[in-house]
Amino acid sequence: MVFKGVRKVTNLRTIEEAEKIIDKVFKGLGLKPEEAKIDNPDVHGWAVKRGSAIVYIFLNENKYINTLRIISPLLYLPKKRQVEFLKRCLEYNYYFINCALGLNGDLIFLVEERPLTGLDPEEVEYIINNLSRIADRIDNELAKEFNAKMYALE
Repeated sequence: MVFKGVRKVTNLRTIEEAEKIIDKVFKGLGLKPEEAKIDNPDVHGWAVKRGSAIVYIFLNENKYINTLRIISPLLYLPKKRQVEFLKRCLEYNYYFINCALGLNGDLIFLVEERPLTGLDPEEVEYIINNLSRIADRIDNELAKEFNAKMYALE
């Protein structure tokens, strides 16, 4: 069987609908969405902490497909043993479900992104819990093993 062509993707959920889902999830977790909201009129986003990890939740509007993107900046690339460090990150990626480590500049992030189409509160809660749990664990593990500086709000 051969896969032929690509069906055009369209936005089936608006940013406003997704914001209501995020609000519901936050309230269900005992969080106040208005307190976590990022104070920038151009950004649909929230910031929360879990242990040592900071997690950013963004709703991205795009003419092709609106997305939910959750990221957690973890560590700065260590000065020494960078190849070993990046190899360890790829080894971690093999075992992660629905998220991955990535490098942007000299900062390592844990990231997940998915279209808003079909998004429901249970999935949003799972994504936030999964990504924040992993971020809180591996930032400490990698920092200790490679003497890497952890990300912190300034």
